[in-house]
Amino acid sequence: MTSRAALFLSLVSLLGAGCGPTVKGVCDSLDDECVDYIPLEECEAAGQRLEDLADAQGCERGFEDYLDCIDSQVCDWRDECLEIRVALDVCLGGPEL
Repeated sequence: MTSRAALFLSLVSLLGAGCGPTVKGVCDSLDDECVDYIPLEECEAAGQRLEDLADAQGCERGFEDYLDCIDSQVCDWRDECLEIRVALDVCLGGPEL
């Protein structure tokens, strides 16, 4: 592989690393697709609080896993993402939010 190709692949990897779902994006999806969901503003505020707490306590990966799960499961997230949420809560030191 040429150094130019290697540089390109490295750049693509770096750009893709931070491109997961966001709290706002997930909350927008839940608001659009789920009929029995909390108001958008409450979702965004709760999600941001949880993200900030996870960042402060070194649980970023657990939060990312949880957000990825919600993003993929959308309206079924409560049941389908329970194990991931429990793991996040353990990292955080107990049930949060």
